[in-house]
Amino acid sequence: MNRWLLISLSVNIVIIAAVVLGGWASARYAGDRYQKAYDRRVSTFWATDPQPGAIVFLGNSITQSGNWNEWLPESRNAILNRGISGDITRKVLKRLDEVIRHQPAQIFISLGTNDLGKGYEIPEIITDYKEMLTRLKTESPQTQIFIQSVLPVRKRAPNGAENEEILALNMALVKLSKAHQCTYIDLYVPFADEKGLLKSDYTNDDLHIKGVGYRKWMGIIQPYLLSE
Repeated sequence: MNRWLLISLSVNIVIIAAVVLGGWASARYAGDRYQKAYDRRVSTFWATDPQPGAIVFLGNSITQSGNWNEWLPESRNAILNRGISGDITRKVLKRLDEVIRHQPAQIFISLGTNDLGKGYEIPEIITDYKEMLTRLKTESPQTQIFIQSVLPVRKRAPNGAENEEILALNMALVKLSKAHQCTYIDLYVPFADEKGLLKSDYTNDDLHIKGVGYRKWMGIIQPYLLSE
């Protein structure tokens, strides 16, 4: 009996170890694959010649999915989409040189939801934002900077962000915008339903927005966009 019990335990340990190692290897592979995709997208940004006076949309997957240049066909300024899926403020800081080289006329920033989902504390996020704003103000002083609030999610989003944290971060972004003389654009309230959740018509995964949501977004920022 003891012998068979020992064999059974040994087999179970081997199986558990295989599962754990397999999961670790899979997670590592997924991480490597994401980083390679991230690096490829950044490399395509650098493949673009400098576009002085561009209007830049800087953010994560929600920004990346926007067809900003198609929605602003009459703009005399180049429209640059600088969104990358899964991005966080800390990583954006590392690629900010690529944005600054264009000496943008305007930049619309939408960041923070992934930071919250990954467990970063609000003071950490604000510290990264401060560094970003300081660099933009110093190295591209003519750029008009717009800080857009983090959008609401429905219940708990796939990336782990929750509305309670999002609201707290947005309050901190309001204060940051005033301190750095940037324009704050509230997207949370227009996108939230009566319960404070992302309106169901605007999403199909509780986090990202559909075309109707982007139309709403464009209507909100239209008054701020350069007309010439």
